[in-house]
Amino acid sequence: MNKIEFLAYNQRHLFDPANKADRKAAKYFFETHSWEKGICPFHLEWPYLNVPDMIRDRVTKHALK
Repeated sequence: MNKIEFLAYNQRHLFDPANKADRKAAKYFFETHSWEKGICPFHLEWPYLNVPDMIRDRVTKHALK
């Protein structure tokens, strides 16, 4: 892992469906199939196996509240 990847990894955070910037980053990914800066900004949470599925599930649950 190079220095840029290490710094980007340390700047990851939990996806918050109520956060407009997080939703914007997710929308960009789903439209382009890539992250804006080339590195995923979100930590993968258990029990999810990948970040896109985690985002879909969290957005759905947030919308149903």
